[in-house]
Amino acid sequence: MRAIRLIMLGGGLAVAACSANQTVKPEIAVEESTSARAPMGRAELSDGVAAELMQAEQVIAVAPPPGVDASLLLPSETNHTDGRSLAEVVAAFHAQPLPADVRPSTSSNRFDVTVDVNETAALQHYVRGRMASESGRHLEAIEHFRDAMQLDPGSTDIRRSLARSHLAANQRDPAMKAYRALVVAVPDDAEGLFILAADRMSTAPGEAVILLAHARVAHDASPEPDPALGSLIDLQLAQLMFREGEDAAGLEAALRGVELNPQVIPATHMARAAVSAFRQLPILRVQIGDVFCRDQNYVEAIALYEDAFPPGNDPPRELMSRLMYAYLAVGRPYSAQLRLLEMFEQANGQLDDRDVALAAYVADHAPSTRAFAGAMQSTFGNTPDDEGVLRAMAVLLPVEESIEMRSAYAMRYLDRVSTWGRLLRGQPCV
Repeated sequence: MRAIRLIMLGGGLAVAACSANQTVKPEIAVEESTSARAPMGRAELSDGVAAELMQAEQVIAVAPPPGVDASLLLPSETNHTDGRSLAEVVAAFHAQPLPADVRPSTSSNRFDVTVDVNETAALQHYVRGRMASESGRHLEAIEHFRDAMQLDPGSTDIRRSLARSHLAANQRDPAMKAYRALVVAVPDDAEGLFILAADRMSTAPGEAVILLAHARVAHDASPEPDPALGSLIDLQLAQLMFREGEDAAGLEAALRGVELNPQVIPATHMARAAVSAFRQLPILRVQIGDVFCRDQNYVEAIALYEDAFPPGNDPPRELMSRLMYAYLAVGRPYSAQLRLLEMFEQANGQLDDRDVALAAYVADHAPSTRAFAGAMQSTFGNTPDDEGVLRAMAVLLPVEESIEMRSAYAMRYLDRVSTWGRLLRGQPCV
């Protein structure tokens, strides 16, 4: 039997080849750590963070983080303020005609029907429909609104209420049909324009932005605007503006949109759309943070990224990569390390390749990660049970300590010849 020797190769580890027909038990000689210092850990990280907060803001050139398109974060040649304002973009799209299926009717009667109006009977059905709708009986409400519309087809309120009830009953196609008819008859109906735009955001974004521009102008001109509708229009506009590279307009719309006040939802007919919009706010905050990164305004970006984190113990790694980049780019490596430590603890030590890559990224750009490694050892142990934690700790430690830790971990796998060498090299166990 030949002993397996650890060979240093460019700061990494390799394992000498063995004969294929030999049973192998590794004989590992590891140099003992010569460090006599008390282990560093979370206290030193916290002290470093406190010192960083006292220093002036910096702008440091760092490489893009793993798992994120570099063009989203790296400084751009032009500042976002060099682009068109939101008012300019809205005006440009408002000047374009509405999509063909919702252009105003040329008929003298806006609903193109001729009936004998019975406003009294229509009002009775309308009131019953409103009562049913407010009680959550949306199918019953639909029947009443239909009856009311037959008796008074020119009523905008009846037609809008019918569309709302279809939407509340999850009847998308009838709802869109009703809203299209409403906008054909009333081209400045902000609610109808917004609902139709939201329905086309992914399938027809070119039509959606025109509808939103018309909705924004109509909403601003309304004497009694819906308390939530303006913010909802801005949130959708922001997404489209960022998608089209209109950062100035997108940022302006986004900052207006994120001010959506949850307290106004009970007083609005847009509660359903508002709940959906709240779910999109984290994504929008990330997009705003990306704009600030491109402008090298990293402090603002950090605040937005932090606000975008969802609850739970599985933080989005792309968002965490962005946060690490912003902390390092503004000269706060200790803040980056402490935040990454908190994420690893939040994940209960269940780390994977993405987490190891993040630890390596921070190690590549921080003057020292010994305190980070010490804090992880205090939390997860010197030879942690989770392989991902071991690999993350290994990239944070000096080489000689990394060898010692990996060797101790690999000794647990003496009966798995194909596995332990990979562990020593810091590769995933298979």
